[in-house]
Amino acid sequence: MSKSSIQHKNATSDSSAVRVEGLRHDFGGRTILDIPDWTAHKGEHYLVLGQSGSGKTTLLNILAGLLRPMAGNVSVSDQDIGSLGPGLMDVFRGRHIGIVFQTLHLVSALSVADNLHLARYLAGLPRQVSRVHKMLDNLGLRSLTNARSRALSQGEAQRVAIARAVINEPTVILADEPTSALDDANTTQVMDLLCEQAEACGATLIIATHDRRIKDRFTAVLELGLR
Repeated sequence: MSKSSIQHKNATSDSSAVRVEGLRHDFGGRTILDIPDWTAHKGEHYLVLGQSGSGKTTLLNILAGLLRPMAGNVSVSDQDIGSLGPGLMDVFRGRHIGIVFQTLHLVSALSVADNLHLARYLAGLPRQVSRVHKMLDNLGLRSLTNARSRALSQGEAQRVAIARAVINEPTVILADEPTSALDDANTTQVMDLLCEQAEACGATLIIATHDRRIKDRFTAVLELGLR
């Protein structure tokens, strides 16, 4: 069984946005995650690197509170998320964690703007038309405000998913394989957008991928090995 490998360079803060202790998760009779101790600092950009089957998506789902680990503790923004029931976890996630899924999960029948309004509604936050319009402006999507998400190109849909992930100014942004299907030019564009939006709201950015093209953009890396 291979262990996770952690690299830190020039960490600037001792305060943590994400803290994992004694994390283990099994599936199908084998251990797919075994992380004794790992911290992602506030405002840090962190890469979780590993091949398919190494547990990257499982880790993000655990950090997002979508999956309970078999063992260990996970804290996000100083909150032990294992202590939250499903309803409280949904509210906490909506307000503190932005997620860009590998499958984007936009609501196809809703407009681009309404997908963002929905993210605020589900987090129990007030409707803010001006904030939604500003976010769409920032990501070059204002002309698509009223377009149905099912009519978007893949690149447009990905930008909307990023806008939805940051509309509530989360403290942590999680992105699962955001560049795996993209060419070099679009990979650079998506990475620039993710980094810019994370910096704009002071969020910790955690990207899980097998795409080694983006490794040089990160000074903090968690490498997961196949088990």
